[in-house]
Amino acid sequence: RVSLRDPQQTYWVIAAWPHEYPVAFLQSWIFFGRELGVNKMRKPILNKYDLSRRRYLGPTTMDTELSFLMCNLCQVRKSSFVIDPFVGTGGLLVPAAHMGAVTLGMD
Repeated sequence: RVSLRDPQQTYWVIAAWPHEYPVAFLQSWIFFGRELGVNKMRKPILNKYDLSRRRYLGPTTMDTELSFLMCNLCQVRKSSFVIDPFVGTGGLLVPAAHMGAVTLGMD
């Protein structure tokens, strides 16, 4: 039996093509793969810092999931120091602080 709400396996299809080609299928790349590693703690953390739960939301606040992805790409950890020169409402500093980094923001 297949469960779409709580699947045991997740597969991804990603299609990409350069903008120079007017017909996408002439020069395109299609990738197919199975998701191997998923952090089960991801949803509770993202829900905790969800934008809809914040008291104040600026017009350019960065999405929570994107902020966590950026911190992961930069390998932010407890020994990190993160500076955001365009902090706004702190969309990037919230996940960095959650990961234990020392944060500094300014506008």
